[in-house]
Amino acid sequence: MALAITVAGGVIHGRLTDRWGSSERALAAGQKLKEFPSQFGPLGRWQRQSEDELDATSKGQLQPAGYIVRRYSNRETGQSVQVTLLVGPAAPMSVHTPEICLSSREYDVVEQRREAGFRHADTEHRLWYVTFRSRNLQNDVVRVYYGWTTGGCWAAAENPRISFAGQPYLYKIQVSGQMASSADPSVGDPCRQFLEDLLPALKPYLISTDSS
Repeated sequence: MALAITVAGGVIHGRLTDRWGSSERALAAGQKLKEFPSQFGPLGRWQRQSEDELDATSKGQLQPAGYIVRRYSNRETGQSVQVTLLVGPAAPMSVHTPEICLSSREYDVVEQRREAGFRHADTEHRLWYVTFRSRNLQNDVVRVYYGWTTGGCWAAAENPRISFAGQPYLYKIQVSGQMASSADPSVGDPCRQFLEDLLPALKPYLISTDSS
C-alpha cells in the first residue's frame, strides 16, 4: 500500500509539473496560441509593434508549451501595452505572479491587487490587477493585469495552484502598461481598453482542456 501511494503521488506530481515533457494536446495549444494575429480590435485598433523571446530563466521556470510576448500600440491614441500569453504545465504557470517578479526588480507595489471584470455577450472574465511604481528617477507607474484559464473564462483565482490542479495544461495572461509618474492610477489605464478588445479576439486561439 505504501508503495502504491508513493507511485501514485509521483505520477500526480509528474503530471502537474510536466516532468515527462509537454503532451501533444499542450503542444497543439501552444502552436495555436502563436497564430494570434498581429492586428486586432475594431478597425484594427491594436497593431503589433514588436515580438520578443521569453528569457531563458522564465522558460526554465515556466516550461511553456507555447507563448507570445508582444507589444501592441493603439493606432488611435498612440498608447502601447505589453502582453505575455503562455500555455504549459499547471503548477509552474500558477505560482509566478507579478507581485513576486516585479517587486524583485526595482518596483514597489503602490496599490494591492484587485479584481477587474470584463463582460462579453454572456461571458464574464475576471483578472487581477496590481499597480507598481518604479524606483528609477522617473518613478514610472505601471499597471499589470493577470489571470488564468483552461480555455474558457479567464479567472482571478485566489489559489490557482489548487484551483487548476490536475489540468493537463493551463493558460496564463499578463498585460502591462506604463503611465506617467504624475498620473492618477485610477484613470488613464492603457490596459483596460486593450483587454476589452483582446479577450473576445483571443477566444478562437485557445484550446479548452475539455476538448476531446
